[in-house]
Amino acid sequence: MRMIGGLMGEMCGLHISDGEVVKLLDGVKAAGKSELACLKARVQSAPSVCADETGWREDGDNGYLWGFFTEKDRYFEYRKSRAGAVPEEILGEDFGGVVTCDFYAGYNNVGVLSA
Repeated sequence: MRMIGGLMGEMCGLHISDGEVVKLLDGVKAAGKSELACLKARVQSAPSVCADETGWREDGDNGYLWGFFTEKDRYFEYRKSRAGAVPEEILGEDFGGVVTCDFYAGYNNVGVLSA
């Protein structure tokens, strides 16, 4: 919070408290909630999705940043798990597209073509 407040002071001449930074970030999160849901729905309904995950530390804990990409959209979610249940949940049980990935087995149950 101090870093954000310091940056605002340096770049914009604004002096705001840590508490005000938290309040502003909460407002941004609330304002973007419906657009984020729309973005996720577009990825879930896409005919093809490229997916990948990478290690990511948040608040000192190890986890993974999962990314799902279409020609026009980019959707990210942080999860503590690298299990195959994550792409299944994010793409949804009705996902009917094809997933392009790096052959990580966690993607085996989504976007698999069957004959």
